[in-house]
Amino acid sequence: GFELIERALETAEIPARVYHPTHINRERWLFDAAKKLVTRGVTVDLTAFPDDGETLMAADAIAEWHAQGHPMEQLTCSSDGAGCLPTFDDDGRLIDMDIGDPITLLQAIQRLLELQVPLEEFLPVFTSNVARVLALHGKGRVAVGADADLAVLTPEGELRQLWACGQLMVEDGTVCTPGPFESTT
Repeated sequence: GFELIERALETAEIPARVYHPTHINRERWLFDAAKKLVTRGVTVDLTAFPDDGETLMAADAIAEWHAQGHPMEQLTCSSDGAGCLPTFDDDGRLIDMDIGDPITLLQAIQRLLELQVPLEEFLPVFTSNVARVLALHGKGRVAVGADADLAVLTPEGELRQLWACGQLMVEDGTVCTPGPFESTT
């Protein structure tokens, strides 16, 4: 849980803005505890991942957070994009290794649109809130002098264009500018 963070908030001189626990939607009780933790000034992070039938999905958590009136500016959503996702057997032996897929963020946005949560209410959870918490000054907003990162979506949340640092990366599902680890064939 958040016992160590709560104890640090009571005893240390470290400000609440420094703490940013993630994966708060892996367990229902943890998500509920996070709702209380933000009242102390801490920001928290949901993880978007494929539906395993057991875990509180990021979109459902964001919709609930919004509906209950919790501060949206203290919530972020990230993926385990390209991170290691090991699976262990009952004896702790590695039996499979997968990687997180960043597409889960777009899938969460699409689900929120299906749930009719207003885009302007939840989009900062994926953009400006993340940039603010991580002190990424040129990210998370469209403004003169910012990095010109932009995702163009249909009303249903389908990706039409993706721009990074002012360069077109994806258009209508086609990679225009491959990354260093992507094949062009």
